[in-house]
Amino acid sequence: MSRVEGRCSHWKILLLGVAGMGVFVFPTSATSNANDAAYQSYMVSAAALEGRPDIGPATKLYERAADVAPSNAKRAEAWLGWAGLLSRRPGQGQEAERRKKQAEDLYHLALAGAEGELGLRARNDYGVFLFRSGRAAEATEVFGKVAPGPWLGPDGAARRARFLYNYGQVLEHVGRTQDAIPLYLKAMQLDIRFAPAREAAKRLAEEPAGAKLPAETDPALPLAQELLDQKRFPEAEALLVQLADDPNRLRSDSGKFADLFLRYLVEAQIDPPRFTHVWDQPSQRLQKALAPPMSERIGEIRSAYLANLPTDWQPYAAASLFPSWSDTDRVGPFSDLLKRIGDAFAEEGDPHRALERYAQATSLNPADHGGDLYLASLLVEHRQRLDPQGELLARFVHERGAQPENLREPKDLEQLVFLHSLLAADARDHQRWGPEDDPQTAIYQWQQALEANSKLVAVAPEQAHQRPALYEQLALAYEGLGDPEKAAAYRVAARIDDPSRVNLQARTAFEEPGGVISLDHHWDTSTSYRNQWSQNSMSRKSSAQRIGYTTGTAGTGPQSFPTTANTTGTTTIASTEVTSTHWHVESSDSIAVSGSLPATASPWPAMGLTGLLSLGAVLAIRRIRLLRREQ
Repeated sequence: MSRVEGRCSHWKILLLGVAGMGVFVFPTSATSNANDAAYQSYMVSAAALEGRPDIGPATKLYERAADVAPSNAKRAEAWLGWAGLLSRRPGQGQEAERRKKQAEDLYHLALAGAEGELGLRARNDYGVFLFRSGRAAEATEVFGKVAPGPWLGPDGAARRARFLYNYGQVLEHVGRTQDAIPLYLKAMQLDIRFAPAREAAKRLAEEPAGAKLPAETDPALPLAQELLDQKRFPEAEALLVQLADDPNRLRSDSGKFADLFLRYLVEAQIDPPRFTHVWDQPSQRLQKALAPPMSERIGEIRSAYLANLPTDWQPYAAASLFPSWSDTDRVGPFSDLLKRIGDAFAEEGDPHRALERYAQATSLNPADHGGDLYLASLLVEHRQRLDPQGELLARFVHERGAQPENLREPKDLEQLVFLHSLLAADARDHQRWGPEDDPQTAIYQWQQALEANSKLVAVAPEQAHQRPALYEQLALAYEGLGDPEKAAAYRVAARIDDPSRVNLQARTAFEEPGGVISLDHHWDTSTSYRNQWSQNSMSRKSSAQRIGYTTGTAGTGPQSFPTTANTTGTTTIASTEVTSTHWHVESSDSIAVSGSLPATASPWPAMGLTGLLSLGAVLAIRRIRLLRREQ
C-alpha cells in the first residue's frame, strides 16, 4: 500500500467512526485521554446490552471497561456494574452457582476499591445481593457497617433514605422489627416522596398484633406525627381513627395521642360537620376507655366542637371549662382549635356559636390577641344578630382597653394594630369621636393603633412600616370632634418620614390646602377589614377542600410517587418475594419493575444504539493508530 493510499484509508476509517457516533458528544476527557474514552464507551455499551437474553456480550464489555479503567474508582465502578448484572441474571443450575460466586467476588473487589459515595453504593448493592441470595443475617452485617451520618451531595438524603429502607427490610426479615421501625421513619423524613418507606411504616402501624410489637415501640404515634409533618392529613386521619378503634394501644400513652389529635384537628381544618361524621363515636369510645387525664382531654375537645359554651371572655375564665388544656404548653394549640371551630361556624352562618368559641379562645389565652380580633370583627359584622344595641361590643371594648398591653412579639403587635383599627373604624362609623380617654371612641382606638404600630416598627422594622393612614384617620376624628389644630398636626405627621417627631402644636402652614392622603386599604373602613377576615376564613376553607376535607366526604389519598420511564441500568424498586408480598429491597443493580428512582442511579444510563456507535468510533481511532504503527 502506498503512503497516499494509506492516508486515505486512515481518513476513511476516521470518517466512518465519526459518522457512526451520530450526534453523540464525547465527554471532555474522551478527547484528551483514549483510555478514558474507551472506558466510558465500554460502560455505556455494556448497560445498553444488559437486556439481551445472552448477557455474555455485556459481561465482556464490563470486563474490558475494568481493564482500561483510568483510575481505581472507575475500575471499582466497572466491577460493581458487572456484579449487578450477574446478580440480576443468575441463570439456572450450575451456571447460577458460577455467576453468584463471580458476582460475590466482584462485589468484594468493588468494596475494596470504592470510597465515598461509590463505597456506600457498593455496600448497599452487596447487601441487596446477600438478601436475594437468602443470606439475610450476613446482609444485616453489611448494612450495619455504614456510618449513621448524613450523605453528602444534592441527592444524598434521598439515597440514604433508600439505604435505610433496604436495611429495615432486612432487619424485619430476621425478626428485628423493632429496629426496623425507626429506619423507616427516618427514611420518610429524608425523602417525603419515597413511598415504599411510608408504606412499610404504615403496614407495621396497622398490623401491630401480627408484628408482636410491645406498646413502647408501637410505630403508630411516631408515624402519625411524621404524616402530620408532611401534611398528609387523610393518611394521618385514617391512622388516628384506627388507634381510636383500639384504645388498648393507648393505655400506656402519656398524652401524645391527645396532642397529635389536637394538632391534626387544627392543621387539617376539621369543621364541626366533619368532626361529627368521623369522630363522634371514636372520641366517645376513647373518652370511656381511657383514664384521666387522657379521657378529660378528649372530652374537652368534644365540648369545643359540640357543646353550648358561654360568651364570657374574662381572662382565664375558660380554664374552668378546659382545665386539662390550660397548661402553658397546651393552651396555645387549644386556643387555635377554638378559633378554627369559630371560623367554621361563622362560615356556616351560625355567628352565635362562633362567638362562643372566639370568647373562650380569648379567655383561655389572653396573650394571643387573635381571639380578640376575631371576636370584635364578628360583633361588628353581625351586629344585628348578635348585639343590636351595641352592648356586647361596648363591654368588650371597655374591658379590653383596661388590660395592659406590654407586648413585644411582632405577631401580637400586628394583631393589636388590626384590632384597634377595627374598633376605631366602628366608632368612626357611629361618630363616636371622643373624648380621647374613652376606649369606645375613634380617637382613643386610633391612638392605640398608632402606639402598637410604633412598637411594631421598633421591634421588627423589616416586617413593619409607618402607616400614614392612621394619622389621617386621627385627623378626621379630631375634625369630627371639633379640634382643627390637632387635625392639622396629624395631617402633617402623615406627610413626613418620621411621624413620631411631629410637634402636635404644629399649624396648618405646613399643610397643603385641601390635600387628603389616600388611606391604606386595611384601615379605611371596618367593612374592609371584615372582608379581609372573611377572605382569610374562606381561604382556609378552600385549603381544606383541596386536601379532601369537604363536609361528609372522605379525604383524598396520598400523592403517588413520581415515576419516569423504565430504563435499564437505573436504580429502581426491585420486587423480591421472600415470605410475603411486602418484602422488597432497592438496589442500583436492579432492573426496573415499578418506575425509576434516581437517588442511587448508576452514572451509566442505557443509551441504546448511540452507545454502540460511540464504541465504534473509539475502535476506529484505535485502528488508525495501529495502521500508523505498522507503516
